[in-house]
Amino acid sequence: MRVSVAVKALRHRAGSWEMQGRGRPVLALLALLAGCDVVFGLDEHDRDQDRDGVVDAVDNCPAVGNPDQGNEDNDAWGDSCDLCPPIAETVELDSDGDGVGDACDPNPTTAGDSIRLFEGFHHGIPNGWTLRGAWLAEDDGVGVVSSNHAIEALLSPLESTGDQTVSTAVTTVPGNYDYDWRVGVTDRLDATAPRADACVVGHVFNGTDVLRLEHVPARFDGSTSFGARVRTTVILERRGTQLRCTAQSAAETKQLIGTPEVLVPAPPGLFADSADPTTARYEWLMVVASPGP
Repeated sequence: MRVSVAVKALRHRAGSWEMQGRGRPVLALLALLAGCDVVFGLDEHDRDQDRDGVVDAVDNCPAVGNPDQGNEDNDAWGDSCDLCPPIAETVELDSDGDGVGDACDPNPTTAGDSIRLFEGFHHGIPNGWTLRGAWLAEDDGVGVVSSNHAIEALLSPLESTGDQTVSTAVTTVPGNYDYDWRVGVTDRLDATAPRADACVVGHVFNGTDVLRLEHVPARFDGSTSFGARVRTTVILERRGTQLRCTAQSAAETKQLIGTPEVLVPAPPGLFADSADPTTARYEWLMVVASPGP
């Protein structure tokens, strides 16, 4: 007889024995036997060690509570326990053992980084986020229509104070390809000005598609040609007094380096700025914190 079956039988008998004052030894035995299911791995189909309502056998994060089972990259690990949530892997590599997978770690051979935020927008825009502009939930992501050179931003509840890496994957459908449009991420947007340090891909009026490291609203640190009309991963890294802006598509990778302008604590998030109505869809936002120099 399996332990779980024996427990059920004894539980019934113990109820009547307790009424007669003879049930306490049996109840103690029940507690011991109930623990055997966990210790010896019995009734695995019923176990739910993180108590999130999803049994371990089908839970994509069995040791971390995630009732929504969000899984951005559709690999074996859910967002809540994936060492690199937006990049599908069959084996998770973490060379420095800091809990950030090598594919997402800005310092893969030096321990100390941590995933401070990963939001896959599986259920729309979370509570507590700040919206500048008309942001909407859109097909397991978020979207915005940017125009009139208004700064559009979807800002997380975090406050950036140190070194970090902010990234997203974005696809853009400009209303007019010849007008200015830029989409990407900001690692700090100071709403009092407003001003922001931002890594963006887009188009220069009557010019070419570009990657830019911008300091909104006044200047930019650099610009280089980049085919921005495809799905692009945009990454902005802050390391002390240096910013590194990277764009990656299936066809190319480009990078710019500059200096930050926003030095006060401010939230990171998604960013858009366009002259003509431009629709951008963002799949996720990730913030990885790094130890200072």
